[in-house]
Amino acid sequence: MSATFTVPAATAQAAAPFLPATAGGSRRVPSTLTSTIPSPASDAAYEAAHETHRRFRHGVYSVQCPTCHVPAGERCSLRRAVHAARREAYWIARPGATLVPLLVAGA
Repeated sequence: MSATFTVPAATAQAAAPFLPATAGGSRRVPSTLTSTIPSPASDAAYEAAHETHRRFRHGVYSVQCPTCHVPAGERCSLRRAVHAARREAYWIARPGATLVPLLVAGA
């Protein structure tokens, strides 16, 4: 099921050749654009996901940030973002995972 919503014509000017116009000059925009047009619900979900990762030290929050020097488990000084150096440090520190650890260990 594909949901659509209506945006003012001025907002959808860049997509004008690709989206059909409706009565009143606005255009119908597919719901895939919700990632570029934030809503209060998506904002809250994004913040909750980052807060959960931070709280339990998952992903990039499991290492300290070499850019802003915050310890592991804390958010970077950037609001709503993580420094690229922290992401790189996470990928370097991440242990190699095997698909079937028990079978590999027994070999």
